[in-house]
Amino acid sequence: MKVNAPTREGVIVKFRVELDAGEIKPYIDAALKKAQKTAKLDGFRKGHVPMNVIEKRFGDSIKEDLAEEIIQGVYPKVLAEADVKPLAPGSVEQVDYDPDTHLHFTAVVEVAPDFAADKWQGLAVEKEVPQVSEEDIELHLAGMRRERAIISDRPEGEGAEMGDRITADLQELDEGGLPMIGHRHEGAVFELGEDALGHGSDGSLVGIMLGDSRKIKTHRHVHDESGKEATEDVQWQVDVKKIEKIELPELDDSFAQAVNENLETLQALREDVRRQLDTYAKYQADQRLEGRMVDAIVDAHTFEVPPTLVHDTVDQLYKEQPEQVRNAMKEETLREQLKPYAERQVRWYFLREKLIEQLDLKATDEDIDKHIEEYASRTEGAKLKDLKLMFGGGENRQRLADEIAGRKLIDALKEGVKLKEKKVDFAQIIR
Repeated sequence: MKVNAPTREGVIVKFRVELDAGEIKPYIDAALKKAQKTAKLDGFRKGHVPMNVIEKRFGDSIKEDLAEEIIQGVYPKVLAEADVKPLAPGSVEQVDYDPDTHLHFTAVVEVAPDFAADKWQGLAVEKEVPQVSEEDIELHLAGMRRERAIISDRPEGEGAEMGDRITADLQELDEGGLPMIGHRHEGAVFELGEDALGHGSDGSLVGIMLGDSRKIKTHRHVHDESGKEATEDVQWQVDVKKIEKIELPELDDSFAQAVNENLETLQALREDVRRQLDTYAKYQADQRLEGRMVDAIVDAHTFEVPPTLVHDTVDQLYKEQPEQVRNAMKEETLREQLKPYAERQVRWYFLREKLIEQLDLKATDEDIDKHIEEYASRTEGAKLKDLKLMFGGGENRQRLADEIAGRKLIDALKEGVKLKEKKVDFAQIIR
């Protein structure tokens, strides 16, 4: 068998393979023997038809159909001789086959892109520095109060007050006060004070009682055909089914102790909330920074990526889309929209692998064992012996090694890029 020198264009490698009659013959002989075992001819028992008869009756058709089987049989050896590591099975072109003399074909495979990851150091990347304000702390405390609120039915005969929770059937009305078909909402739940039905709507509902039916006029903000914000008048008929009063606990030292028995004062609770918000905000900022670094590095390196990997990544992204998104547009259109994201993911995959190798960041056995020990020490119920057994080898250990190498890479990138700090509000980080 002769494997000619590969030619490469981007990520596509082609090489011509030539087999002579002597290399084809074993496949023909094997196919004829297989046919002999199953052949049924008059005058012969099954499996006992002479080989010369088999060859005379079936030889030509068997030989003609063997090209694909022969190619599959020699393919692994072909790849080894060509010293090619394909990313996908590949394809075959320009098949030239004469079973009595030769089989020639061109193998076409996709390989990893050849590029230099040398444009990342010094890239300017924005690093957000979150600022937790007193208002952020108060909002969080308000949420904690709501979690511990006492909710009870408002007694019959008492009108609804601001802060109450209303359950009602809502019917939108047209300009003439008639019900609009398709604009009814049964069992809607909202709180007075949020203007859920439109600007100033809650003021029209204060004092409403259980079982009451009331028509209210309000307005809401909408966007016109050009995308500009506009105001639209709206009328509702509100049929009250339930009124609940919400009693919030006092924000004092007792509240702090109820939240956390280790905190004695409200001030201590405020400080604890600040620490929690600060920790969470920094984590979110780190995640956003990681994304910005990846985007900057991907943008700085342009190289061809294997089409098959992009196609497979689009498949995966498509499967991950919510059902309502897949139903909202044609599959072909959605796949086209996902393709740029898939290309970026594939490009980052190769950049990540190249940088980990280039910076010698692969996880060692010592790194993995240390990670396992640290996890066991800080995780309640985790036993070191079980974790070592779980990550002792195979896919689990490899996944952990990849994760550790990835964290090392992110740390290295933070040192290598040029971080530009920018103070941002807590709300900007978490939204």
